[in-house]
Amino acid sequence: WAPDGRRIAFLRLHPGGVHELMLVPSGGGPEQKLRDVRMPEFDLRMPRPVFSWLPDGSAIVIPLDDPETAQASLFRIGLDGSPARRMTRSTDSIAGDVRPVFSPDGRRFAFGASGQLHVQRMGPDYMPQGEVQVIDGYFQSPVWSPDGNRLVFASTRDGKLALYQKNATGEGKDELLAPLFGTLGA
Repeated sequence: WAPDGRRIAFLRLHPGGVHELMLVPSGGGPEQKLRDVRMPEFDLRMPRPVFSWLPDGSAIVIPLDDPETAQASLFRIGLDGSPARRMTRSTDSIAGDVRPVFSPDGRRFAFGASGQLHVQRMGPDYMPQGEVQVIDGYFQSPVWSPDGNRLVFASTRDGKLALYQKNATGEGKDELLAPLFGTLGA
């Protein structure tokens, strides 16, 4: 869903790795093809989110094949037809940069790289600023709290998949919220 609730973005998958980033009005109506996108098959099989809307609804951030790094880097695709803008430059040799998600207020941006959760401050133009903060440990499906101060994510710690939350600044310990399978004591 777009932040204003008027549009829904989706990927139309095609064999061969070139897919279509599409928009459709949330109340129904004709589809709009935003652009063709080439992204690694690996990224499509990863836990969600695959892409994320900018908080102002002007663009979508998505992992794309990056010819400069030979990995998936995150690019910003404007709804106005402007050229894609690189947001990250992947150095991950396995999956690249994946699972982008903006905080509700747009001040922070989280994404996966090298099997870890990365958090980046955003400038007023929704482009990364400052140092990346890394939250160690494998993670899946990051989601921001409504106030944008905490991240909730699934992660394997001590060999058990559970739901955790973390201060968005990366400070402090991960807080265990709930097991995702069975009980933590089992």
